[in-house]
Amino acid sequence: MKLTFKILLVFIFILLVFIIYSSLIGFETKRFNDQIINKLEKFEKNLEVELNEIKIVLNPFKFKIRAKTVGTKFKRKNKVIDLSEVAVSPKNDT
Repeated sequence: MKLTFKILLVFIFILLVFIIYSSLIGFETKRFNDQIINKLEKFEKNLEVELNEIKIVLNPFKFKIRAKTVGTKFKRKNKVIDLSEVAVSPKNDT
């Protein structure tokens, strides 16, 4: 009984730490860069996009995942737009 309780406490603690870390800091990845660039190129052919990394952040209260990128540059016809942050959230199903 004590061993089961200790294992359950450790599991809950690890789960809580994971949720807090993914909510506050998030996970960095470059896996989605090509997909995002391809979607933007389909929308606008003359647009060049430079993405650094993408962070996946969890919102545990709304049960949603948000993707954001820091240091994004859009180039079109010799004009450059520097954005400090771009965030994408899923659509509301209400």
